[in-house]
Amino acid sequence: IEKLCATKKIFAAAELQAQLVFSALDQVYHTNPPTDRDTTAIYEKIHSTFHSLPYVSNTAPQLHFSHLVGYGARYYSYLLARSVASAIWQSNFQDDPFSSDAGKRYRDECLSHGGGKRSLALVSDYLEQEVRPEQLASALLHELDHKNQTVEALLRER
Repeated sequence: IEKLCATKKIFAAAELQAQLVFSALDQVYHTNPPTDRDTTAIYEKIHSTFHSLPYVSNTAPQLHFSHLVGYGARYYSYLLARSVASAIWQSNFQDDPFSSDAGKRYRDECLSHGGGKRSLALVSDYLEQEVRPEQLASALLHELDHKNQTVEALLRER
């Protein structure tokens, strides 16, 4: 069962890069609408910039990615939320996911405010340091490292 669950983590880096590609694509499409209307050429350029796997010619992945329509230049918020969650997990729950102290602190310092406290202040206060983009990117990279270590350990067990 552990090995089966670990298979979900094998392509975590490629999945993260795909999210980065779609986030950047969303920003380009909604910030500077394409004048030549060739959205696939724009996708190919962004994919080549942000993904380690090559773009597959004669494809248009952006056409089946419906979030580009509904989010309106906000798709990046998915990665931002994931990075915040990852930073909180790593600093408070990773070693003991069922810690009642960590859970109570999260409830008291984050959930109890509802929408009454600005997100940046809430997360910074909870993490006990000013939240910076580099820290959030690092949290995502640490998450990938942890997933890779899990997969590698299970593969060595054969």
